[in-house]
Amino acid sequence: MYLKHYICSILLVLCNFICVDSYINGITQHNIQSYIDSKKFLIVFINSASCTRCKNIYKNFVSASMPFHGDREIFFGKTTDMKLIKKWNIEELPAIVYFPMGLSEPQRFEGEYTVDNIIDTISYVMSGDFRGLERAYYVEVNEENFEELIEKPQQHAMVLIYDQFHEEQKGTMKELAKLFREEDDLVIAVLDADKNKAFRDKKFNFPGAPLLYWFPIDNKYKIKRFGGDLTFEVLYSYINEQTHTWRNKDGTLLPKAGRFDDLDKIISQNVGGVIRADQEVMDSVIEEVGKVVDKLDSNQQEFGKFYIYLMQQIKTTGNTKFIRNETDVIFKELQDLDLMSKKRDNLIKRHHILDFLVKEFGDYITKNPMYMEEVKKDSQRKVKADSHSHDEL
Repeated sequence: MYLKHYICSILLVLCNFICVDSYINGITQHNIQSYIDSKKFLIVFINSASCTRCKNIYKNFVSASMPFHGDREIFFGKTTDMKLIKKWNIEELPAIVYFPMGLSEPQRFEGEYTVDNIIDTISYVMSGDFRGLERAYYVEVNEENFEELIEKPQQHAMVLIYDQFHEEQKGTMKELAKLFREEDDLVIAVLDADKNKAFRDKKFNFPGAPLLYWFPIDNKYKIKRFGGDLTFEVLYSYINEQTHTWRNKDGTLLPKAGRFDDLDKIISQNVGGVIRADQEVMDSVIEEVGKVVDKLDSNQQEFGKFYIYLMQQIKTTGNTKFIRNETDVIFKELQDLDLMSKKRDNLIKRHHILDFLVKEFGDYITKNPMYMEEVKKDSQRKVKADSHSHDEL
């Protein structure tokens, strides 16, 4: 028995040379058994080259693994091995499975793939107390994992290059990463220039530290070097403006989250025609809104298209009652206490857009008292028309 355990330990050490990066072990059909036989806890991130969402949330898995670096009982792994994926009956990606100590069958990870949920799950399964664990929401990058964590994902990336004399700036990045930890469309990373000098010089062609770089979501090769102060306040504002996230410093969403000034302006300038559902005005508004939405970053298009959807519904129904109905539906959905944070954020952003429209309509009615007279007359005309129609029958 001792010999078998010794051999498994040796194999595990050898298998760990197959690493995706400093914290994540490459898992294949050839080495999985060595982890199981070692009776260690193994948690595995499963993805494929074609899975966009996998690339975006992988940063959370890496961040969750960082506090466990060097732990002899807990191992983080990643696989794209199709034989393992088929064997484990994985039908949808991304997915995470874990192997409690000594068990050969994987357990399916439940819930959102956030840093906190991953660590809390490990704590629960292992009956461990990780309350004193310093959780990381940023990632440490190097030459081995830079492409996978920064360049390949469809998300904005902020990368700080620091050295032993600028640990303070690294602390700022930790704070920012914690604040924006719910954002799948943003990764905050640090690169240790002392440990990765050759890579820093080759990749960025600019000596010194600290240096901060911004990688836009839709053009990772159009890198911007940040020239301002590397303080929390400045970078907090910069991230909000670049990502259009609009979070408060406590992590909650600002009322402007989900909205776009250019789209609001188009509706404000045409609110009279919109509230009347004037077909000619609605066609023009929908066209103008569509042109702006086409220019939005890929991660913002969902909410830009929600503007278009609302305008199309007003045009189709011939009135604005749909806006109130849609507001009520979203409000009811938000009462669900089990709602995942990503879904909740999306609903809140849609609610912000609807609130804007309701306010615009209310302000217009207040400033144009004759509008209600128009509505009353239109209603009376419809009643007479319906009555006349019945008389003919």
